Amino acid sequence: MGVTVTQIGFDFTAYAKLPAPLAWERPSRPLPPNPYRTNSQRYRIYNRLARYGRVKNIEIMFGLGGPRIMNGTGRTSEIREFLKPYGFKLHCYPINNDGVYIYEVRP
Repeated sequence: MGVTVTQIGFDFTAYAKLPAPLAWERPSRPLPPNPYRTNSQRYRIYNRLARYGRVKNIEIMFGLGGPRIMNGTGRTSEIREFLKPYGFKLHCYPINNDGVYIYEVRP
């Protein structure tokens, strides 16, 4: 199986495809309803976590569809405290050496 170059560029057919974002592992049970004011910073972060189970700090910083969120660490800490009584944990870990972190909900 060789690598071929076509007229339009590199042929990726020899490589496995990555799973779609919706196929990533999500919490086994749904998160509690979003308690935050609509379109607030915490509301937007919580919605992303409820939908996908994870969010990157760079996505938080660029606003998640609204104005920029400059204090993403503080907002995620508040969400972490909200989730604690429901048995969920919000983990944070680096995914590279460029300062990109992922916040992930786990039971």
